[in-house]
Amino acid sequence: MRAAIVERARQELGTPWQHQARLSGTALDCIGLVGVVAIGVGVAEGRQWFDDDGLKRYGRPPRPDVLLDGARRYLDEIAIARAREGDVLVLAHRSHPNTPTHFGIVTRARPRYVIHAEYFAGKVVENSIPDGGRWLPTHALRFRGLA
Repeated sequence: MRAAIVERARQELGTPWQHQARLSGTALDCIGLVGVVAIGVGVAEGRQWFDDDGLKRYGRPPRPDVLLDGARRYLDEIAIARAREGDVLVLAHRSHPNTPTHFGIVTRARPRYVIHAEYFAGKVVENSIPDGGRWLPTHALRFRGLA
């Protein structure tokens, strides 16, 4: 299942970023990417994540409490150090390291890489985290039932 999550996420590379978008291959934001991938690989909670009104109305800029509460309804929190391929990292912008506002799907554990729909890039990208760049992991989450 982990390989399927990463493969499905990579199918969205280059998809344009758009706030609150949830259209595979057309436009996604970070929450939409996680939902599209979850549905695409048959994660049981994928449809609920995708349809959750709270996660659809998180605002701009996103509110960390809304994002984390919503994510915890569908994913289990794990230690950041335990995050592996197919898990989800919650990220904070380096300028606000205690304010998680972004999600990425782990594609490689060591060194850590994620796929995420990034505003700054304007599209879905894969890059290293942390890379001395914009994003810092604040939380890690795992799809339920994923060993």
